Amino acid sequence: MKRYIFTCLLIFISIFWKSSLRCEDIKNNKNNIEKWIKQKCPVFNNLSDVFFLDSNVGWIVGDNYTILKTINSGNEWLLQSIQEPISLWSIFIINSKIGWIVGDNGTILKTDNGGDSWMNQISNITNCLRSVYFINENIGWVVGDGGTILKTTDAGENWILLQSNSKVYLSSVFFINNEVGWIVGKNYLGLQGSGNGANILKINCENDWDLQLGQNKYLLQNILMQLKNFWKPTFSRGLNAVFFINENIGWTVGNNSTVFKTMSGGAEWEWNQIVYDKDLYLEYNDEVIFPIEYNDITFTSSKNGWIVGSEGSILKTQDGGINWHSIDINTKLNLKSIFFINDEIGWVVGNNGLIFKRDID
Repeated sequence: MKRYIFTCLLIFISIFWKSSLRCEDIKNNKNNIEKWIKQKCPVFNNLSDVFFLDSNVGWIVGDNYTILKTINSGNEWLLQSIQEPISLWSIFIINSKIGWIVGDNGTILKTDNGGDSWMNQISNITNCLRSVYFINENIGWVVGDGGTILKTTDAGENWILLQSNSKVYLSSVFFINNEVGWIVGKNYLGLQGSGNGANILKINCENDWDLQLGQNKYLLQNILMQLKNFWKPTFSRGLNAVFFINENIGWTVGNNSTVFKTMSGGAEWEWNQIVYDKDLYLEYNDEVIFPIEYNDITFTSSKNGWIVGSEGSILKTQDGGINWHSIDINTKLNLKSIFFINDEIGWVVGNNGLIFKRDID
């Protein structure tokens, strides 16, 4: 037993040492020069999601029924809604006229005039809806609390409740085409694995969802974490966002610095080890844990990607996730969503009306 524990410790140290070297290599790359500019927000509400059509036109949603729009790259954000005690969680825009927003109490909103007005659509549920994704003007999906999965094929005139075979909190949905998509979420009851609470669902046909990423994918990770007192089962290992580059290559991120990557369309998921400075760690009952909640991930190509999360964390990769480095934008606020229109220009939003735009010097 002692030999087993010693071997696991050596593996743990080796992973962290190698990852530290990889991170340092990128940090020393002086050609990687960029700037993030803070933009003025007309409200101080927590912001949940950001979506841009092009370099000028974009929207943001958030708490208290916040809907913001810009037509000049975020130099000015205009409030398009009346403040109400309802949180809006996700927005998806198809073109300059048509888009959808989802939120608390089964809220689904649609615009067909570029956000000048938003119309309520009937979801027939009261669960909180967390994420919306459309592949064209007619076909889209919405996911949310209680294992809720809704689908429409007529632009939201009718929303059909699909069977997810799960009651967990579903946080993010992403589709490659009409037939292939993924959903990630959380299980606060700890029904999956050993209290890990992470679920990935994949669809290959209209109503057939398969559970991916079982307990075995966490086994080595949890052994190593517990040996070094980095992991406590009281902290949810839920997943908050999913993004796919194509049918095979995809990522999901979540609580406790969780990052997984697949090269096989989700048939196999590998834990992506990322190392941080010690000042990002927190203590709990005299033990060190990973405090970072990763809330969103996006890629503009197979090489270039970004992750955002709590404590003002932004991570960037330029080699498909082999190496990641941290970007300091001088905030410790929770960052909730990130959106890039190309390799150079993007936005991130977070709590207290925080909006940053990224550009190149």
